Amino acid sequence: MGVLLVLGVWGVVVGLMLDASYRHLQAGDTAIRAAQDDLSSSSGTGAGSTVPLREAGAAFGAARGLLGSPILAPLDIVPVLGRQLGAVRELAGDATGVAQVGVGAVAESQAILDLPHQGGEDRVVTLQRLAALAARTRARLAPYRPRPAQALAGPVASAHDTYSRLFAQAEQTLGTASEAAAATATLLQGPSTYLLLASNNAEMRAGSGTALDAGVITASGGSLSVSQLTDTSALALAPGQVPVSGDLEARWGFLRPGVDWRNLGLTPQFDVNGALAARMWQADTGQHVDGVLAVDVGGLQTLLTVTGPVTTADGTVVSAGNVETYLFHDQYAGIGYDDSTPAAQAADAARHEKLGSLAEAVLQQLEQGSLDLRALARAATSATTGRHLMLWAADPTTESAWAASGVAGLVQPDSILTALVNRGGNKLDQYVSVADSLALTPGPGSTTNGTMTVTLANSTPPGQSPYIAGPYPGLGDAYGDYVGYLAVTLPGTARGVSVEGTGAIADGPQGPTWLVAVTVSLAPGQARRMVVHFALPGRHGRLALVPSARIPPETWTYGSQEVDDSRPATFSW
Repeated sequence: MGVLLVLGVWGVVVGLMLDASYRHLQAGDTAIRAAQDDLSSSSGTGAGSTVPLREAGAAFGAARGLLGSPILAPLDIVPVLGRQLGAVRELAGDATGVAQVGVGAVAESQAILDLPHQGGEDRVVTLQRLAALAARTRARLAPYRPRPAQALAGPVASAHDTYSRLFAQAEQTLGTASEAAAATATLLQGPSTYLLLASNNAEMRAGSGTALDAGVITASGGSLSVSQLTDTSALALAPGQVPVSGDLEARWGFLRPGVDWRNLGLTPQFDVNGALAARMWQADTGQHVDGVLAVDVGGLQTLLTVTGPVTTADGTVVSAGNVETYLFHDQYAGIGYDDSTPAAQAADAARHEKLGSLAEAVLQQLEQGSLDLRALARAATSATTGRHLMLWAADPTTESAWAASGVAGLVQPDSILTALVNRGGNKLDQYVSVADSLALTPGPGSTTNGTMTVTLANSTPPGQSPYIAGPYPGLGDAYGDYVGYLAVTLPGTARGVSVEGTGAIADGPQGPTWLVAVTVSLAPGQARRMVVHFALPGRHGRLALVPSARIPPETWTYGSQEVDDSRPATFSW
């Protein structure tokens, strides 16, 4: 009876300890998720609060202490149960260590970001310190790398898989952060030159606006300067001067990419567009550049949230709140295509001076020593996420860093993207909405059938200037007509691609993806539905939505999932 009594009491204590351990583990999981959200909201600056990480470390540590108690030691010899208990104890210990490393890293990053800086070399030093911190933190996590699972039961196996996945993500993120910060520091330290492409989202290409102005950014000693921007229409090259080959030539050769700068962006692959732009610039000017930076109206808008309002050379005050109206509409007001009159020529020249003045004003504000580095990081993350700011580097190592950090504007084999390519010489994309509906159903054998319904609507209002609403001379269109191509990017494994009721002007591989493009014409007030069919291998998979960079963004519906493409999304089936 005494033995039974002792066993009964021991069983009750064990049950209470296991229950307490479970509650501590749940609290730790909740705290870790809060820490992830906090760090995400700080846009990868590492400037989140240490409080949730400290709470997670304390909770996991308490669970580890209970599970390691001698009172539970007899359970270790119980078949199956002992192995599960040991695995949970190990996970709790590792999670405690990871949380403690995270607390130290966040606190150190806050200290680095709070150091006084006056621009120039100070920013280079800050970036170098952040790069080194990310590398050190990654090394400090190594002892807590998950061990292989050995015959773990359902809940324990699930916890082990989750920990392994999150640990791998943390290692990858830290590696990417270290590479990107080091590459940015090297770029700013210079001397380096980047071709700057200023694009307008009121005249769209695939995944970017039309490059309407170009100049050179020079970096040296942590400071940037920009040359006067040039209207790209004045930089046209002779056919064949810059040869184009591969998929770009096969799909879009009829539009002569490599001749007209406004035909950059026919493919969403910025590694292709950037390399072509660099060759075109060298052919035009004889100047070699180390890379290409493309920024559009959305990118300028996010930078203006950091700099605050700026004043252009003509006295116009431009802010994040009015930059869209200023660059989409106001700068074109009262300007037509009649270049024969002195007034028209003066108005057009003034328009280009305004664009250059705005870029210079924003850059000068960014050069101020009082700049909030956290705010700049948040703005840069937002701009790159939506493809409003993209970088390409001629150096493979630097390009690899841009790719890893998500700023390179790349597409992947599972990417999906819907783009309207404006060919009307107007600025009507601001008035044309794009709504996409995706359906995926089982196909024959081990395949999946896809149907994408794209709804386009032209709401161009009356009374707009010819520069905005046309008609462009010689095209034969009427006021407000939107003419161009619907270009749909699908995974590279897509087959049986077709568009209902029309033939394709481009259909085939485009880098790691598959492209189908058809002509589009929409009169003011007209709407049109276009249906794309395709098949994918396998009964399960994922599609990675690539932002179109449209303003306003496209809307997407997949089952109960409703998103816009201002940022990447995933559709799984």
